[in-house]
Amino acid sequence: MQYVIAFFVLVISANANSGQYADFVGVYLADENGDCKSTFFLGEEVPDSNMNGACFPITTTFDKKKNDLLLIAIIELTDPENLDYHLQREVLKRQPTEAFEVEVDTHKDDIFRLSDGSILEKTSSGYIGYIGYHEDAVLYKDDAQWKLCVNDNSHEVDVLKYVESHYSKSYIRGKSVREIEAMEPCK
Repeated sequence: MQYVIAFFVLVISANANSGQYADFVGVYLADENGDCKSTFFLGEEVPDSNMNGACFPITTTFDKKKNDLLLIAIIELTDPENLDYHLQREVLKRQPTEAFEVEVDTHKDDIFRLSDGSILEKTSSGYIGYIGYHEDAVLYKDDAQWKLCVNDNSHEVDVLKYVESHYSKSYIRGKSVREIEAMEPCK
């Protein structure tokens, strides 16, 4: 597994320096007025999307390989000095991480009490919304930061009290951060 990661990082780094992500995905910089071109799609001209001054055709979002590299391609054009950092983060997000399916027993202010007795404190901003009785959630580690997915949102949390095992907590094996963030409580 370590050899696969090392190979992936080397290939990505080699491609990043040559500008190949943007070329592969079809990302380009907007003109001096901030305008993008149009792409012929389903029989009509559709304006390309503009994200932070980088343009890409709508067809990119339907191509799995290109869509996975879209953010990297945009960063390559708009923030190239931070590309290596984002590439390393992307590699980490594709590796298996520690994660658990849990239930939120109560939520008040920024404190979550889980059914297993664990206590979490939300450290990020963002709306949580109504949390029902024993609401399903996912607790996972994104790099060194614990996150809790509940109500279709992911929140950074600090673990104030941790209970190792309980009937209401089940370990999620072999899933990456990307796969976890595509699960039901997160999306």
